[in-house]
Amino acid sequence: MPTPNAPRVLVVILNWNAPADTLACLQSLRASDYRNQHILVIDNGSTDDSLAVLSREEGIDLLANPENLGFTGGCNLGLQAAARYEADYVWLLNNDTQVASDCLSELVRAAQADHRIGLLSPVLYHRGSDSIQHGGSRYHLDPPTIEETADLSTARRWQNETPEQLVLWGTALLIPRATLERVGLLDARLFAYSEDTDYSIRCGLAGLRKCMVDRARVWHSWNNGVRKPYYYYYTTRNDLLMWRRHVSLATYLRVAFWNYRRTVRVLARLQDQPEHRQACMLGFWDGLAQRTGIYTPGRRAPRALQAMFRNAAR
Repeated sequence: MPTPNAPRVLVVILNWNAPADTLACLQSLRASDYRNQHILVIDNGSTDDSLAVLSREEGIDLLANPENLGFTGGCNLGLQAAARYEADYVWLLNNDTQVASDCLSELVRAAQADHRIGLLSPVLYHRGSDSIQHGGSRYHLDPPTIEETADLSTARRWQNETPEQLVLWGTALLIPRATLERVGLLDARLFAYSEDTDYSIRCGLAGLRKCMVDRARVWHSWNNGVRKPYYYYYTTRNDLLMWRRHVSLATYLRVAFWNYRRTVRVLARLQDQPEHRQACMLGFWDGLAQRTGIYTPGRRAPRALQAMFRNAAR
């Protein structure tokens, strides 16, 4: 039974063609010592047997999207459900995570202790180890940069020095309902990647603090293999989309130049992967054009831009 007067938490898990991961995540949640939680699994247009598998699970609500709305679109459906579930907090939880039994309790305890905090995250560990995957990040607007660390002492120092400038990953992000009412939803234009950085910046600009709760632990899978072409498209494009929202035009032109130089370096690592190279160049082009939405395989950047990148690599 839920603890009397404990804040109500809506746990939102997004599934896309990975029911086994989602089931493992659910199993870890069921061992949680925080009882006043409700689990909403959102299937994001899966084309495998996800719906058949997940519909057999008890103790969850299952929402099926007929199409893939991306990480942002899928999660936004969960965030919009906060009022319907009368939730005090929404916990966006990746389906490829497993949580410590006291993780949610620690997150809620930290949130309740300081209502100036607008976003919270556990420390992320590599699956099956005590090795820290992500301890924290922080942003700067001039020049536009992101620092990142896996060192908890550094993360604590950043949190004490500049709590508004922390950047928290969206892997296991606890969002108070008051933050949603003040800041709004994730930027659906981004589809996937950079949305957590954008949301952290928006919260900081709204005067809200962010908190990495080092007593809260989540284990997260990490893909060290070959990335799909869409990864290079979204990460390249969304860097340009995100910073354009937050900096002046003059500063953005510097961002575009830095992005171009980084893209040249990435392309050099993708010499034997033509589709990945094309996706990366297209991401740069669409980012400059402020084009949003889903990646379409087969689209190409203009030939002149492709030639410019080829010449830069010589």
